Amino acid sequence: MKGEWAGSGSFKIDREAALRKLERFQLADAGAFPEWWVRCAIASGASEVRVELEGGRVAVRFKGRRFTPEELDRVWEPLLGEPGDPRLAPRRFLAIGLLAALRLKPKRLIVESGDGESCHRLEPPGGRVEALGAPLDGTLVEVALRRSWFRRPARETRERLLYRCLGSPVPVRLGEEELPRVRSLEGWWAFRRDGMSGWLSPVRAHGSRFDLCVAGVRVCSEHVVHPIAQVDGVLEDDDFRLDLSGGSVLKDGRHSRALREAELAVDELIIRECRRAARAETRRLGWLRDACTRLTEPTREHARPAIKALWDAKLFSTAQGRRISLRHVAEVRRRSGMLHRAAGPIPVGDFEQLVLALQEHGDALSDMVY
Repeated sequence: MKGEWAGSGSFKIDREAALRKLERFQLADAGAFPEWWVRCAIASGASEVRVELEGGRVAVRFKGRRFTPEELDRVWEPLLGEPGDPRLAPRRFLAIGLLAALRLKPKRLIVESGDGESCHRLEPPGGRVEALGAPLDGTLVEVALRRSWFRRPARETRERLLYRCLGSPVPVRLGEEELPRVRSLEGWWAFRRDGMSGWLSPVRAHGSRFDLCVAGVRVCSEHVVHPIAQVDGVLEDDDFRLDLSGGSVLKDGRHSRALREAELAVDELIIRECRRAARAETRRLGWLRDACTRLTEPTREHARPAIKALWDAKLFSTAQGRRISLRHVAEVRRRSGMLHRAAGPIPVGDFEQLVLALQEHGDALSDMVY
């Protein structure tokens, strides 16, 4: 793409040529524009993000680092180079959202940004930056949509955002409603590894689901099977690289490391809950017992601390009310060739062999192979 040098080494981009190039490659999902503006706010250091929905109008307000008149004038510039510079992230997210909104052919699209003393406005795609008389402390991005694109713009925008901001470090409000965030939800365990923030919630399922987030907003979900126990997870990493559509995380080295670190974090959670089980403090007994059904031979699996913890934790109950470990259960089964289970309590001494409490374990032990 051709351009001309314009003082102090800065590069002046032909706006129409830039838009033609960008429209060919960017954004499979034009309706995602509010998510990009929320990312812009979070990357700008905002302490709160407000989303306003009224009819066909969608507006995002926040106080963070303001956009200078020069940055507004070169609003498309961050999209034409490599996306690796984190300092350009707010401008890049802003521009992607604007580009997405333009694909909806809105009635009006504006960006206003100020420092409380002065304020400037841009009306993409071809408008020039102009100074406003009224000062604004913060940034406003606003679009007025045509109803031909959304049957119910406000409702559909709310549904899109409702569970996509789980990883946000700051409150995101739709009017007076604060969107759910894992930081404020019960039952989620937080960890931080290799620059990535993560949250895990145990689930009794056949697989795990991880929401991959950039600047606090979900990009896509990854479905994997942990070798021991399953979780719902949120992984927030601003170093995730996105594909050209903006709707998926590239499966590169960073992606692979993130899932590997998440697997290690699940192991840590297993060990933590096994320790809590010893003090009868865990609410995850069912989850831990499900994990036990994936184990095979206790003498061969000591290398992985999480597996050793499952073998040794007292996760099971006898019909006499004693807590015992899976290792104990396996030893009894090895010696006798069977396990006895009872639907109700049995007085001590009625059986010499171990009897498990059937009503507590159901068929959890039936699937074990030793």
